[in-house]
Amino acid sequence: ACLVGSEMCIRDRCPPCELSMLLKGKVALIAGAAISMVGIPASSVQAQTDSLLRARHRAWAIPADLSDAQQVQQTVKAFGCLYIAVACAAVRYHDCDFNFDALDESVWEETHAVNLRGVMLTCKSSIGHMLNQESGGSIVMVSSVTARDGESPNASYLTSKHGLNAYTGTLLWRAQYLL
Repeated sequence: ACLVGSEMCIRDRCPPCELSMLLKGKVALIAGAAISMVGIPASSVQAQTDSLLRARHRAWAIPADLSDAQQVQQTVKAFGCLYIAVACAAVRYHDCDFNFDALDESVWEETHAVNLRGVMLTCKSSIGHMLNQESGGSIVMVSSVTARDGESPNASYLTSKHGLNAYTGTLLWRAQYLL
């Protein structure tokens, strides 16, 4: 997985709008950057980062293991300030996550390490960081329609996304006490 940071306006080529003005100069962390979710190689993430740099934005592509608390904490700290964290890391093994009686435990463990632990660590580090700055921040959680309809042969993936939805609900409930 990869952590991508960017300091940019999301609508740089459009006339200024209220949203673009709110986001201008804000630091965002995208944890996952679709690397493991859709198999995009790290070089593609670096290419996207390079295109942001050519457009005069500050951007970083940082390879990291999102299930490793120390790597996540160090990366979040490196940003200095952080206004937006997008937790979208995920793995899904279509070829080996479907037979309940023959499911390899390592597939279950890795799926939950990235899809749940990685998101939790991203949120934990980001929330702590945001609470220590005057401006606060926002967290965006990315799940899957799979968790809503429950129709997937991929048991590890499906249960991890159900868990992610429950975790998101817990964060929302708990947020009222953090403010």
